[in-house]
Amino acid sequence: MYHVPAVLFNTQETLILGAPQKAREVHSNLTDYVTLTHIQFAANLLRYHHYTITQAAQEVGIPDVPYFTRLFKRTMGETPSQYAHKKALETQKTNPLS
Repeated sequence: MYHVPAVLFNTQETLILGAPQKAREVHSNLTDYVTLTHIQFAANLLRYHHYTITQAAQEVGIPDVPYFTRLFKRTMGETPSQYAHKKALETQKTNPLS
């Protein structure tokens, strides 16, 4: 069984109850909607919490990093490394002293 943090579990409980409706609203199937939600959560971990790619993948329940990278790229349009690097540069530009 995968490690799923309690906060994510609570989010998923709510997500699963409302997911079919949300999926219809965005003209997507349930699997794609859940994948999108997991990848967006992982992107936030990479951007704001400075997780490694492996850590972010594991936090959203995808222990296979190459698979996670493919999903991330398909969803976000860039690899997790490219995303994290770009966001780090943006942060440096806005906060040069940090």
